[in-house]
Amino acid sequence: MTDRLREAGTLVTHLSRAMLDGSRDLATVPTLIKRIIADEMWREWADPASGRSYGPFRTFEHFVITPVRNGGLGSSIKQVLALCVDDADAVNAIDAATQRNSGRPKIDNNVQDKAPVGNANRAALRRLRKDRPDLHAEVLAERISAHGAMVQAGFRPRTIPVPITRPDAIAAALKRNMSAEDFTMLVKILTAGDR
Repeated sequence: MTDRLREAGTLVTHLSRAMLDGSRDLATVPTLIKRIIADEMWREWADPASGRSYGPFRTFEHFVITPVRNGGLGSSIKQVLALCVDDADAVNAIDAATQRNSGRPKIDNNVQDKAPVGNANRAALRRLRKDRPDLHAEVLAERISAHGAMVQAGFRPRTIPVPITRPDAIAAALKRNMSAEDFTMLVKILTAGDR
């Protein structure tokens, strides 16, 4: 057994125990996930106590869904993401490890992997990683939110929340956030008499 397989085994064993034991060690999950993915330790590892080898695993998803007794985590990508939701680096690492090349989606265990869509942070991180790595780095450094970066990149429209029960607040918010031309057009639309 090589030192690399033994080190991988130590980390995978800690991750598996943290996920199984629950609240006591859950805070370690994002850090362990990042390290295991960064060094691709999920591909193959050896139990440091018994020396038994596990793997090679075809994909990160295969490693995650494989039962614990067979060397996997016995979990799902959704659950692993939920355990890492507060760590943008971990979510990004999981997304990068599970992202497939373009083409026909792969079906594993009768579940089709779909790219994240909509306003999900995972979808934003994936789009920024692909099309705006500069803003992606800013999000990972926590200098800007994923939504803010998407707006800045022009991938999402800028929106504002306004209380609809207060017309004065609506008008003030719109004046602050709209260009003069757009505001003039809005006034024309509102006064066109369609009501």
